[in-house]
Amino acid sequence: MEVILLEPIKNLGKSGDKVEVKNGYARNYLIPRGHALRANKENLAVYESRKAEIEKQNAEKQSAAEKIGKKINGTEITIIRQAAEDGRLFGSVTVREIAEQIQAKGFDIESKSVDLLNPIRAVGVYKVRVSLHADVSAEVSVNVARSETEAETQLEADKAPAKEAKAS
Repeated sequence: MEVILLEPIKNLGKSGDKVEVKNGYARNYLIPRGHALRANKENLAVYESRKAEIEKQNAEKQSAAEKIGKKINGTEITIIRQAAEDGRLFGSVTVREIAEQIQAKGFDIESKSVDLLNPIRAVGVYKVRVSLHADVSAEVSVNVARSETEAETQLEADKAPAKEAKAS
Protein backbone atom coordinates (compact mmCIF):
# COMPACT_ATOMS: atom_id res chain seq x y z
CA MET A 1 0.00 0.00 0.00
CA GLU A 2 1.32 3.43 -0.87
CA VAL A 3 1.13 6.08 1.87
CA ILE A 4 2.16 9.71 2.37
CA LEU A 5 4.22 10.20 5.53
CA LEU A 6 3.11 13.04 7.79
CA GLU A 7 6.26 12.86 9.92
CA PRO A 8 9.70 11.31 9.63
CA ILE A 9 9.73 7.59 10.36
CA LYS A 10 13.03 5.87 11.09
CA ASN A 11 14.11 3.53 8.26
CA LEU A 12 11.11 4.57 6.15
CA GLY A 13 11.32 8.19 5.03
CA LYS A 14 10.79 11.82 5.89
CA SER A 15 7.69 13.96 6.01
CA GLY A 16 5.92 14.22 2.64
CA ASP A 17 7.50 11.11 1.14
CA LYS A 18 5.32 8.63 -0.72
CA VAL A 19 6.41 5.18 0.36
CA GLU A 20 5.25 1.65 -0.29
CA VAL A 21 4.58 -0.33 2.88
CA LYS A 22 2.83 -3.55 3.73
CA ASN A 23 -0.94 -3.27 4.07
CA GLY A 24 -1.05 -4.32 7.72
CA TYR A 25 1.67 -1.86 8.74
CA ALA A 26 -0.24 0.99 7.10
CA ARG A 27 -3.71 -0.01 8.32
CA ASN A 28 -2.76 -1.06 11.86
CA TYR A 29 0.04 1.33 12.75
CA LEU A 30 0.82 4.28 10.47
CA ILE A 31 -2.68 5.51 9.58
CA PRO A 32 -4.42 5.06 12.99
CA ARG A 33 -1.61 6.83 14.84
CA GLY A 34 -1.62 9.75 12.42
CA HIS A 35 1.84 9.08 11.00
CA ALA A 36 0.60 8.68 7.41
CA LEU A 37 -2.29 9.02 4.96
CA ARG A 38 -3.26 6.71 2.11
CA ALA A 39 -1.73 7.97 -1.12
CA ASN A 40 -4.76 9.02 -3.18
CA LYS A 41 -5.84 12.29 -4.84
CA GLU A 42 -7.98 13.49 -1.93
CA ASN A 43 -5.34 12.84 0.71
CA LEU A 44 -2.61 14.35 -1.48
CA ALA A 45 -4.71 17.54 -1.65
CA VAL A 46 -5.19 17.44 2.14
CA TYR A 47 -1.44 17.03 2.66
CA GLU A 48 -0.60 19.89 0.29
CA SER A 49 -3.06 22.22 2.07
CA ARG A 50 -1.62 21.34 5.52
CA LYS A 51 2.01 21.02 4.44
CA ALA A 52 3.31 24.16 6.19
CA GLU A 53 1.50 23.28 9.42
CA ILE A 54 2.81 19.69 9.37
CA GLU A 55 6.39 20.83 8.71
CA LYS A 56 6.16 23.36 11.56
CA GLN A 57 4.93 20.67 13.98
CA ASN A 58 7.72 18.31 12.89
CA ALA A 59 10.34 21.05 13.35
CA GLU A 60 9.01 21.75 16.87
CA LYS A 61 9.11 18.05 17.77
CA GLN A 62 12.66 17.75 16.45
CA SER A 63 13.92 20.82 18.33
CA ALA A 64 12.33 19.55 21.56
CA ALA A 65 13.97 16.15 21.00
CA GLU A 66 17.35 17.83 20.38
CA LYS A 67 17.09 19.74 23.68
CA ILE A 68 16.31 16.54 25.58
CA GLY A 69 19.05 14.73 23.65
CA LYS A 70 21.69 17.24 24.77
CA LYS A 71 20.65 16.77 28.40
CA ILE A 72 20.35 12.98 28.30
CA ASN A 73 23.50 12.32 26.24
CA GLY A 74 26.20 10.79 28.43
CA THR A 75 23.88 10.11 31.36
CA GLU A 76 25.02 7.24 33.52
CA ILE A 77 22.52 4.85 35.07
CA THR A 78 23.22 1.95 37.40
CA ILE A 79 21.26 -1.28 37.55
CA ILE A 80 21.96 -3.65 40.44
CA ARG A 81 21.27 -7.31 39.59
CA GLN A 82 22.19 -10.71 40.95
CA ALA A 83 24.89 -12.47 38.95
CA ALA A 84 27.03 -15.60 39.05
CA GLU A 85 30.69 -15.52 40.06
CA ASP A 86 31.78 -15.24 36.42
CA GLY A 87 29.59 -12.14 35.92
CA ARG A 88 26.70 -13.70 34.01
CA LEU A 89 23.34 -12.32 35.08
CA PHE A 90 20.45 -14.45 36.24
CA GLY A 91 18.18 -13.19 33.44
CA SER A 92 18.91 -10.12 31.38
CA VAL A 93 18.48 -6.36 31.62
CA THR A 94 15.40 -5.29 29.68
CA VAL A 95 14.54 -2.17 27.74
CA ARG A 96 11.84 -1.40 30.31
CA GLU A 97 14.34 -1.43 33.19
CA ILE A 98 16.66 0.93 31.33
CA ALA A 99 13.78 3.28 30.49
CA GLU A 100 12.59 3.27 34.12
CA GLN A 101 16.08 4.20 35.33
CA ILE A 102 16.29 7.04 32.78
CA GLN A 103 12.84 8.24 33.86
CA ALA A 104 14.02 8.15 37.49
CA LYS A 105 16.71 10.65 36.47
CA GLY A 106 13.93 13.02 35.39
CA PHE A 107 13.76 12.43 31.63
CA ASP A 108 10.41 11.71 30.00
CA ILE A 109 11.06 8.89 27.55
CA GLU A 110 9.19 5.77 26.55
CA SER A 111 10.64 2.27 26.68
CA LYS A 112 10.23 1.93 22.90
CA SER A 113 12.77 4.75 22.53
CA VAL A 114 15.56 2.60 23.96
CA ASP A 115 17.48 0.80 21.19
CA LEU A 116 19.02 -2.27 22.77
CA LEU A 117 20.79 -4.08 19.94
CA ASN A 118 21.91 -7.08 22.00
CA PRO A 119 20.53 -8.24 25.34
CA ILE A 120 22.60 -7.33 28.39
CA ARG A 121 23.40 -10.62 30.11
CA ALA A 122 26.59 -9.86 32.04
CA VAL A 123 27.85 -7.26 34.51
CA GLY A 124 29.71 -4.34 32.97
CA VAL A 125 29.29 -0.90 31.46
CA TYR A 126 27.32 -0.69 28.20
CA LYS A 127 26.53 2.14 25.79
CA VAL A 128 22.83 2.18 24.86
CA ARG A 129 21.25 4.44 22.24
CA VAL A 130 18.00 6.26 22.97
CA SER A 131 16.03 7.41 19.90
CA LEU A 132 14.15 10.57 20.74
CA HIS A 133 13.07 11.40 17.17
CA ALA A 134 13.69 9.90 13.76
CA ASP A 135 16.71 12.20 13.34
CA VAL A 136 17.77 12.61 17.00
CA SER A 137 19.34 10.05 19.30
CA ALA A 138 21.44 10.12 22.45
CA GLU A 139 23.78 7.68 24.13
CA VAL A 140 23.38 6.54 27.74
CA SER A 141 25.90 4.59 29.78
CA VAL A 142 24.30 1.60 31.54
CA ASN A 143 26.32 0.19 34.43
CA VAL A 144 25.17 -3.30 35.41
CA ALA A 145 26.67 -4.52 38.67
CA ARG A 146 26.07 -6.79 41.66
CA SER A 147 26.45 -4.00 44.25
CA GLU A 148 26.90 -0.24 44.53
CA THR A 149 30.62 -0.59 45.30
CA GLU A 150 31.15 -2.82 42.26
CA ALA A 151 29.25 -0.27 40.16
CA GLU A 152 31.55 2.54 41.31
CA THR A 153 34.64 0.41 40.59
CA GLN A 154 33.38 -0.42 37.10
CA LEU A 155 32.70 3.25 36.33
CA GLU A 156 36.20 4.25 37.45
CA ALA A 157 37.73 1.47 35.35
CA ASP A 158 35.62 2.47 32.36
CA LYS A 159 36.67 6.13 32.59
CA ALA A 160 40.37 5.48 33.26
CA PRO A 161 41.29 4.31 29.71
CA ALA A 162 39.44 7.30 28.28
CA LYS A 163 41.60 9.69 30.31
CA GLU A 164 44.80 7.95 29.18
CA ALA A 165 43.71 8.15 25.54
CA LYS A 166 43.05 11.90 25.84
CA ALA A 167 46.47 12.48 27.44
CA SER A 168 48.27 10.92 24.46
